[in-house]
Amino acid sequence: GDNISGYWQEFTYEYMYKTVKKIVAPIAEKNIPLAIVFGNHDAEAQPQLPFLAKENQICIYAEYENFRSTMNDEDVSGCANCSLPVLSSDGSRTAWNIWCIDSGDYIRDGGFNIIKDAGYGYVKRDQIEWYERRAAELKAQNCGKTVPALLFQHIPVLEEYELMRKAKPWEMWKAVRGYGHLSKNWYVLKDKDNGYLAEGPCPPDVNSGQFESWKKMGDVKGAFFGHDHMNNIAGEVDGILLAQCKTSGFWAYTDGGRPSVRLVTVHEDESFETSVHSFKDFALECTCLGPIKKRITDRQSVNATIAAYALGVGAITAAVMLGAGKACQSFKNRRK
Repeated sequence: GDNISGYWQEFTYEYMYKTVKKIVAPIAEKNIPLAIVFGNHDAEAQPQLPFLAKENQICIYAEYENFRSTMNDEDVSGCANCSLPVLSSDGSRTAWNIWCIDSGDYIRDGGFNIIKDAGYGYVKRDQIEWYERRAAELKAQNCGKTVPALLFQHIPVLEEYELMRKAKPWEMWKAVRGYGHLSKNWYVLKDKDNGYLAEGPCPPDVNSGQFESWKKMGDVKGAFFGHDHMNNIAGEVDGILLAQCKTSGFWAYTDGGRPSVRLVTVHEDESFETSVHSFKDFALECTCLGPIKKRITDRQSVNATIAAYALGVGAITAAVMLGAGKACQSFKNRRK
């Protein structure tokens, strides 16, 4: 999600078309199957008609012959909610299923107006009911055996905070501030092996029961999220892997030269593994960042960027040297 963003420049159809084509080009060059999910910024072309903006983008993506997403599998909230079966090597059965879910953008009133400070969007009840119907259909088609699945959506579920605990006083130097109704607390990962936590995850304050639905159906083995640009975390909650990957681009709030992608490898015995690979792992050097930003750590990079906005360009050096982490956390969460 957040494949494109329009809050920083005029978001015309031409801009949207050219951007989508840039995303698709290297994938189409190798004829790789492509599916997408939408984030909270993808609808900014037409904020009063967010679904139309997403539908326009789907139509552009669909010009690529190996594009696998659909507009919607059923008439439910959002756009590009779909189920993508992965066949076994002999083609005789569905070995895995991939769920692509539109997690929305922001809390809105009865129309399409965004309610200020109400928080991020969430997966609606009709989407959950569609997921349960489709999961049951797949199970029935598989001789009554649950088809293992991976799920992808932009905004994480609130249960991701179960991977964390409140920070002790001596841990505050590495803690992150919670978001929304959790913003009074500071957190660290329960298990350091669960990845890298650099900002408080930003799920919706509304818990629509999506995670409980996954547990009920028993098919989702792992759920993967974007949204939080600094977090590479992965850990199990009630037997389901919840994982995030930091931004893969350079034009969001900056992550230095360390944007990342997450690789997921599935096997026909229903097991899977996942790993994170950063831009710098491939010995590449970003040409769009300056000599400082391409070398400092990701935490330093974010601190420097926010301090520069707040205090002027002269604050960059001070922020890098002193690490203005805690003062920046509350601002950081607002730039998802």
